[in-house]
Amino acid sequence: MPSSTSSSEAAAARRRQYDERLISMERSPRDWKFLTAIGATALALFGLWNVAIPHLPRHLPTLNQSEDNRHIILDFARDKTSSLTLAGTSLIYRLAPSLFNEEIANIALPGQSPVSSANIALQKQPRTLVIEVNILDRSRDLAIEQFAQRAISPPLGLEALSFANTPARATVSSLYRLDAKAAKRAVASANAARNLLGQSPEPLRYTETVSSAAKAFDARPVTGAISQSAQELRAIADQVEAKGGRAYYLYMPMHPLLAATDYEERSRRAMTAADPKFRSRLLSIDWNDEIRWEPDGGHLDARSALIVAQQLEEAIARKSQ
Repeated sequence: MPSSTSSSEAAAARRRQYDERLISMERSPRDWKFLTAIGATALALFGLWNVAIPHLPRHLPTLNQSEDNRHIILDFARDKTSSLTLAGTSLIYRLAPSLFNEEIANIALPGQSPVSSANIALQKQPRTLVIEVNILDRSRDLAIEQFAQRAISPPLGLEALSFANTPARATVSSLYRLDAKAAKRAVASANAARNLLGQSPEPLRYTETVSSAAKAFDARPVTGAISQSAQELRAIADQVEAKGGRAYYLYMPMHPLLAATDYEERSRRAMTAADPKFRSRLLSIDWNDEIRWEPDGGHLDARSALIVAQQLEEAIARKSQ
């Protein structure tokens, strides 16, 4: 018995010695002070960040196309509603706002469905919305649409809750003066395009690259995404007009080999079937025969982008008369 008691006492002593090295779980008044300090600091930083967001640099560093598209959305969210808004894919994204005589907004998202782009434009109730409808077989990107919704209409009206901006990228942009550099590039690009108008266009080339692009277009599988996109675009156009705006469809000019593909014809058939107002909403433009493209035959070169921007403005002006 004595040996057993002695053993128990020794074990208890070792346990107490071990427990003394652990963090005490007993509550202390200092715990609440610590938690309160942490909460107050977090709240203060959140408030400061929310106040700072409207004054952050506009041009943020990006690493890939997905981040580029988010940057396009952030620019769109921060700008005032323009008299003309463009939506679509990379084809119409080539029409930079600096190429137009009036202020416009271009929310076209390269690599995405025109439906996602048009849906984002709809969130700001555009007065005139032009939707490029060349590419209809891409599915909507619901994640980027939700990102746009938070950026345009942040929860509780607090921009910090949109989680669309980060201090690190804003700091890098400020240090390297990316806003000033981006503005300078935009002006230089527009001036270069205007200077090119005085020159003769390059010859229209029928290269193997363009021929391969045309074959790739027709090889794209026929899916329900085309008719689905057409129906969704019709619904968006209806909503724009129901709110007092105007909605137009636009087929961007493409190289003759691409324009003659069955792929492009499928999109026209889908839009005609989905929207009874398709013909009245379509901007039928007799495109300038000096228009040229990049080697892929789909994306306009710099000179042609200016020509197309001018023709688009003229076509909308005629529709408005």
